[in-house]
Amino acid sequence: MDSPGILIRDYHTTQVPASGTERNKKSFTIRRDELAEPDENISTILSTRDYRCDAITTVCIEATAHAPYLLSDVALKLRSPSFVLYLGRKSCPLCLPLFPFVVSADNAKGAYFKFDKQVPAFPSGISNSPLVRIFWEEGITMGIPPYMSTLRRDDPGSRSRWHFHNRTEYSAEFPKNEVISDVHEQSTTS
Repeated sequence: MDSPGILIRDYHTTQVPASGTERNKKSFTIRRDELAEPDENISTILSTRDYRCDAITTVCIEATAHAPYLLSDVALKLRSPSFVLYLGRKSCPLCLPLFPFVVSADNAKGAYFKFDKQVPAFPSGISNSPLVRIFWEEGITMGIPPYMSTLRRDDPGSRSRWHFHNRTEYSAEFPKNEVISDVHEQSTTS
């Protein structure tokens, strides 16, 4: 998380029909079918969604032995995507172009340092945090110990049954100059 940005809360109202019970249970294939129901069957659901505005993040993808795509192909597609990229909702497109860069490193910490040296300057008005906040999950060769672990229940197991599996998310936070000096010491001593 290079710049956390600001948190924005969006208030939503959505009209949905009652799905019925037992013999009267209905399933709808498309949104038009839901809205074709008589007005007395349609209710309004109120909800809020949280978004980050002006956040800048660095995402590291590690190649695996059986990956269906090469990292260079992924980087090429990110440079010129076929569709508009968005985060969460189509109404939230990216405001800056992506900067995909393929590096070779022993771990994600080393890859971050190599990438960080190539990154263009942040646009004016967006703060460049002096702290590096890193989040990762099981199986990533990180190169640093986690400061905290959080159990998340967001790994989709079955979309039809809305069943999610647990996954452990690890995180660490430290000054940016600590990463630079630590990796620099490793590269000069090896």
